[in-house]
Amino acid sequence: MPTMYIISGILITSGILLAITFPEFWTALLGFCFVGIGVSPIFPMTYILAGKSKKYSPGMTISIIGTYSIVGMFIGPPLIGYLSHAFGLQKAFFTFLFCGLMFIPISQLFFKTQKNL
Repeated sequence: MPTMYIISGILITSGILLAITFPEFWTALLGFCFVGIGVSPIFPMTYILAGKSKKYSPGMTISIIGTYSIVGMFIGPPLIGYLSHAFGLQKAFFTFLFCGLMFIPISQLFFKTQKNL
């Protein structure tokens, strides 16, 4: 499972980088397809890990993940809109690039601490 998080992070990062670098329609569409392919396995894998938690009950961890997901959906678009108004849309997409890139070290850290438990 940690390998899939790394692959997802690479797909998200490369997709956003493709859309930023080549802002034509077809290349941006291909880039966002990469982003979608990268994001789609993250939610099911995260819910699987939440259901296997030993620290909290499965219902509690799934509700925590759901809450963070909803908060992210509420905060993300206004944040990107604000950054795009301030710096331009291409530069605002670097936020997505950074977030996609952060899946790699965060997943490595998470799975390293899980092995120690």
